[in-house]
Amino acid sequence: SLDGLVSFGGRRHSGGWIAQSRHDRWMMDLLRAHADAVLCGAQSLRLETIAGPIPRGPVFRIVHPELARYRSECLAKRKLIIVIVTGSGRLRPGDHRLFDSAAVEAWIATTPEGRERLGDTGKTRVLVSGHGKALDLDGLLRQLRREDGIGHLLTEGGPTLYGSLARSGWVDEKFITVAPQEIGSGIPAEQETAEWESPSRTTTRPTSFGGTGFTVEGARWYRWISCRRAGDQAAGIEPGIRHKTICFLRSAASERRSSEKSRIQFRNCSRSRQSQSRTPRRAERSFARESFPAAGRRQSCRHRRSLP
Repeated sequence: SLDGLVSFGGRRHSGGWIAQSRHDRWMMDLLRAHADAVLCGAQSLRLETIAGPIPRGPVFRIVHPELARYRSECLAKRKLIIVIVTGSGRLRPGDHRLFDSAAVEAWIATTPEGRERLGDTGKTRVLVSGHGKALDLDGLLRQLRREDGIGHLLTEGGPTLYGSLARSGWVDEKFITVAPQEIGSGIPAEQETAEWESPSRTTTRPTSFGGTGFTVEGARWYRWISCRRAGDQAAGIEPGIRHKTICFLRSAASERRSSEKSRIQFRNCSRSRQSQSRTPRRAERSFARESFPAAGRRQSCRHRRSLP
């Protein structure tokens, strides 16, 4: 939302109540098409399953058929891997259709104590990282890179997981969809309480960044890469207008990564460009022009200047 919130909470917990946009849906598919794996918190999966519109929850698959074909034929990527992170291990795979889907490959990442609590997970792979009930997120990410070849990892939240990644300096790029809607951080008294909420429920709505924040000296900077408006209205925000702004930012710290990682990323990008056929790329460009009609050279902003 305009005021930086990602959920109404309660029975309308899903971010779809804020986004409400086919452009946002397509952009999410495009990001998934380029990713080797998607990282998601177990609490977000549970809430999407309970409060979302899809029985037994989302699968995090690529819905748009042309982007699914673009991933498999042009980028030559294997089946998308979905890694659900749960430090406590309080997750029942049978409750979620994600773990039954043939469209993706679902894994679980947890702690040693969480692994014991999970019990039998069937064919679902379980990654264990940390000691006792403390999850070693850094160790998990390094394991995914070193042992499983995950070079491009997309995280879709929730706020607690994203906050941990940001505080540890693991976020290289951010894609943000801003809906021209203000919802306010305080949950109004007239909002219906969901049955899964405790009587002493939280009184504030979540932002995208959960947990402890930064000091002034340690706050993270990002470099603005591009901004596109999705919708048919003229520039500017007017009450009742539902066009969206989709922004792409790159972490200033990401440019100081090791030269080895940069070479790997460059080789992957080069291989992708060389192997792309013309048809899916043309489909992607044409859909982008249809989705973002005002996002031409005049509307697009690309600032390469480094932030302080």
